[in-house]
Amino acid sequence: MLDVNEVLIDRIASGFYKETHGQNRSPILDKLCLKWGYPLGSPWCALFVIDAFDLIEDEHKEISGIKIIKTAGSQAMLKWFKDRALISKNPQDLLNWKGALAIRTDPGGKHGHVLLISERLTTNNKVVALTTLEGNTNLAGSSNGDGAYKRKRIIPLTPYTWTFCNTSEIIGGRWWN
Repeated sequence: MLDVNEVLIDRIASGFYKETHGQNRSPILDKLCLKWGYPLGSPWCALFVIDAFDLIEDEHKEISGIKIIKTAGSQAMLKWFKDRALISKNPQDLLNWKGALAIRTDPGGKHGHVLLISERLTTNNKVVALTTLEGNTNLAGSSNGDGAYKRKRIIPLTPYTWTFCNTSEIIGGRWWN
């Protein structure tokens, strides 16, 4: 069975999410906004993640389990994971999970960024860095960029507040052994 990590790696490599018609706009991104009921040109880091989960759910309707919230809002997604006790602030907890997202919030907690943690990079059984898959970013790491990219982030993640979200029990959310 495909997982969300595989889907996003393939799509990033192909340039699937490249903004071609201005900020937060392309035929693909417009389709995502319309599919999920958001205005064209909306920030799309969360849509990038949930659309891949939705693809897995559609391909494997026979599998029962938790389906991820379908939202473009990082704060709504964070609340959804928090309400299910699927969060941690400690990156070392990632070692006990089978997959994860991370959600970053600004100091005021009103704006954020959602990313998929593709790999946990460890030294002496301690998470020291993450390979991430991120939509609505750029090579410099902006949370309002020009496409989707694979990035490396060093622990601790600063200067924002990051919350790690356990996807292990969500359909398509297990990509680590």
